[in-house]
Amino acid sequence: MSNLHEGQIVEVKKNGVINHPGILVWDICGWSVIHNTPNGGGVIKQTLEEFTNGEALRFPTRYEKYLPNHMIAQRARSMVGKKWGILGYNCQHFVTQMCGGKAKSHDLEMALVLIIIGLFGLALTRRA
Repeated sequence: MSNLHEGQIVEVKKNGVINHPGILVWDICGWSVIHNTPNGGGVIKQTLEEFTNGEALRFPTRYEKYLPNHMIAQRARSMVGKKWGILGYNCQHFVTQMCGGKAKSHDLEMALVLIIIGLFGLALTRRA
């Protein structure tokens, strides 16, 4: 794949719903992805094939990069072994932090908004 670059953010869709991103890195064995996953217990490095697991590789544009790609890759390598947490430090928190931004999760923020809207709607129906 000629469109791949070290430090690039890549993503697969998990269970048809979750956007699961990682950071692309190159080493002597070829392309790998460093990502934060509950299946691995935290930040792990997997081959590109293991990361995609048959899913289409995507190139998200919603992540802002405050650092050059080589620094993003270097930071990601230094985080291998960090523990995972759905609320405190999930895959999207990891990627935004590696890009030099504040750790945040787009999917988690959207889920919280939907929960709040649902609770507000429920409260309105109970008042009626």
